[in-house]
Amino acid sequence: MATRIAVEQHKTRSVLRRAPAPTAQPSPKLTREQSKAIHQELANRMIALRKRRGQTIEAVAKATGVSINELERVERGKWNPPFTLINLLAVYYGSTIDKVAKNLI
Repeated sequence: MATRIAVEQHKTRSVLRRAPAPTAQPSPKLTREQSKAIHQELANRMIALRKRRGQTIEAVAKATGVSINELERVERGKWNPPFTLINLLAVYYGSTIDKVAKNLI
């Protein structure tokens, strides 16, 4: 990812400085129940994608390099997996992160 650089004129020479990161919108505050529901819905979607391909967790683990334990945790909905893992699995299943995460929040 490219680093954002801003040029600031300082006397007679240019000084390169890192530009401040854009301010992000704060994440919505979720209750524990809402968070659990989101994790469970994500789990259901990941299970459906895997089953649509007719694969076992073991086969997915072998093909993606993701441990069986991590895949089981995702599919149980008891874990907040990193974005990179969900993206990897979505692409492997022939989907996109946009489709997998649509309307989760």
